Amino acid sequence: MSSPSSHLRDHIEIIAKHEEEFLAQRTASERVGDRLGALVGSLPFILVHLAWFVGWILVNTLRWGLPHFDPVPFPCWTRWWRWKPSSWPALS
Repeated sequence: MSSPSSHLRDHIEIIAKHEEEFLAQRTASERVGDRLGALVGSLPFILVHLAWFVGWILVNTLRWGLPHFDPVPFPCWTRWWRWKPSSWPALS
């Protein structure tokens, strides 16, 4: 009779084997989608965008000698974000 730990180990090995087979059979577009998802969901990507947005708002609202290239209510920013998602092709 096998111990519960060896039984569990066998199942883990089977699941790992199935996952390796699945990953090997992915199409190129699935691999690109996985990489893109990993990039966009990463903390550095989110922090860079957060810093960019905060910087954009600060430069365009505070008076510290820099020209306001997109004054409140931020028409350039609004135009960019309206255009951006609608211009991306579907990744399915």
